Amino acid sequence: IGLLAAGVSHEFNNLLTSMFGFAQLADKDEVYREKLVRIVLDQTERGREITESLLSFSKQRPERTEWVDLAEILDQVLQLTETGLENENILVHKNFQSVSKTCVNAGKIQQVFVNIIINARHAIGRDGKIRLELWEENGSIFTLIQDTGAGIAPEHIDRIFEPFYTTKGAFGGSEVPGTGIGLSVCYNIIQEHDGEISVESEQGVGTSFTIRLPIREPLEEKVSVIPSTSLADVE
Repeated sequence: IGLLAAGVSHEFNNLLTSMFGFAQLADKDEVYREKLVRIVLDQTERGREITESLLSFSKQRPERTEWVDLAEILDQVLQLTETGLENENILVHKNFQSVSKTCVNAGKIQQVFVNIIINARHAIGRDGKIRLELWEENGSIFTLIQDTGAGIAPEHIDRIFEPFYTTKGAFGGSEVPGTGIGLSVCYNIIQEHDGEISVESEQGVGTSFTIRLPIREPLEEKVSVIPSTSLADVE
């Protein structure tokens, strides 16, 4: 129960942080108000999916899956996190190859990418880079998220996906306190999708997360085919 409550709290904090950041901008400049509306709508939808997932857990209801392009999910995540990254002078380099659409729980996969990118931001602190790569290989889609942050000490690397296991700050390089929940949630979500998540890190150089998701065809009775725009039409 404690793990479940902490996980939900962590994810809702991410939702509120993105909405609060854009609300501050919109309060100072009307140019951002339309974008704020789209952000709020999208993030409240994510919040609804989190609460629905609790019902699915308690009642063993099947998860809703969607036929999506992972590149679009990554672009949406970058829009959510761009303000914080820009404030810390963190540059993002993208290298997205054309990949097949696949059937996933889009809200949960977005959750994974948000958590890892926020961790990367905290690990960098200021003046760094995040590299995002997307490619398809042997029936799977791979995502690489690499940062130039402080890196993870060898004694921590094998335990970072354990619930509640954390170092002070994001992987020891930041003053931001960690909860030990985010990466555990990411690991469980990727496992639910029959995928894999791995990490490589070198202290003083940075950290790389690689996520593999199998390409799945939609099952008619449980898939929603959604439009290719969500936050994409906000620009």
